[in-house]
Amino acid sequence: MSNAERNHYTRTPADWVAGCSDVGLRHTSNQDALCIAIRENDGDRTALIAVADGVSTAAGSEIASSVAVERTINVLQDRLAGGISENVAFVQAFAEANRHVLAAKVEGEPSACTLVTAHVRRASISIANVGDSRAYWVGDDGTYTLLSTDDSMAQARMMLGMSRDDA
Repeated sequence: MSNAERNHYTRTPADWVAGCSDVGLRHTSNQDALCIAIRENDGDRTALIAVADGVSTAAGSEIASSVAVERTINVLQDRLAGGISENVAFVQAFAEANRHVLAAKVEGEPSACTLVTAHVRRASISIANVGDSRAYWVGDDGTYTLLSTDDSMAQARMMLGMSRDDA
């Protein structure tokens, strides 16, 4: 996908799941990436969704985010199909994505991104995240619910009682 194509794109692999990414207001290129994989079998629907936010102070953050989401979804598909538990599959997918992000160096410098991933099934959703990216459930009526907590030093400080501004 070219930089221009990446500035705003939408993925809708089925009428029940979709994602959108946009360049935003502060950057000239989209440093975010998303990947969605679905499976439909006799009315049973499952989705794997990964969203990564490139760290703008790191070289090649748009590469890091693309590598992270693609690798995470590929590993999750493989591990879950092989019968590995969901928790172990998330850990393995994130570790593998991290290895690939670190290998995707730009001008000799390692890239970096945050990552949030969801495994959506008929009656449940499981979330894993690293960094300051969050997962939300957006209802058909437009209401939303925060599903995850930032994995960051600022969040840890707030959980210990520090104000958001100070953290």
